[in-house]
Amino acid sequence: MNDLTLEPGLEPADLTLAPGLEPADLTLAPGLQPADLTHTPGLQPADLTLAPGLQPAGEPWSQALLSVDNCAREPIHIPGAIQPHGALMAFDAAAGTLLFASANLETWLPVGGRPMQGRALHELVGESAAAAIRQALLKPMGGALRHQVIDLPARPQHGQALALEAVVHQHDGIAIVEFEPASLSPGPSDWMQPFSEIVAALRKAADLNHLVETIAQCVRGLTGFDRVMVYRFNEAFDGQVVADAHAPDMESLYD
Repeated sequence: MNDLTLEPGLEPADLTLAPGLEPADLTLAPGLQPADLTHTPGLQPADLTLAPGLQPAGEPWSQALLSVDNCAREPIHIPGAIQPHGALMAFDAAAGTLLFASANLETWLPVGGRPMQGRALHELVGESAAAAIRQALLKPMGGALRHQVIDLPARPQHGQALALEAVVHQHDGIAIVEFEPASLSPGPSDWMQPFSEIVAALRKAADLNHLVETIAQCVRGLTGFDRVMVYRFNEAFDGQVVADAHAPDMESLYD
């Protein structure tokens, strides 16, 4: 098998074995070199695909042969697996009952050896975390904001040894929760989430006045400054305050 090479223009994803033919059945006739292998005249590369277990060898793929079509045909949307550094579960967003779960969920949450399907969310993550997840699902998602991040403190007395971060989103009534160990670094667990929320808030602005007020409030919330102002400048570069977000004990400088 390691002696097999592909002709220029013939891609590994374009080869397949005939029914009943196994990769181990492929050999080269005595005196036949890999370079002597060609496809049958009239047979196009698109007519062939590589069967499971058959590994390509020889030259790496040429960059010139990569295309949008190659990527589109790669089934990355149906891998049937998740990365092992976390776990995943999906539940009915309305009923709060588990529909699907990754095989390793019991490594992260107190499954207790019982069947997972049909279990209530709070049985697995606790009442507090379940309430936080349900609250996150009530927040508007879409556009720049595609998920919410929930912190799940460790509950060793209940079988959850590690503090976890849960990324929550939903699709067609199914809520999807992805777990991984909580970040050890201080600060927000998901630094992208504040920016996503800001973009979502700006998109809701009804007019220019609403927009600049939202900008001031969002920047103050992001930076923690006591005051954030938005100025409008005229032709002489004289500034006028058009929005002022400030601490409650400070006087407004809005003109």
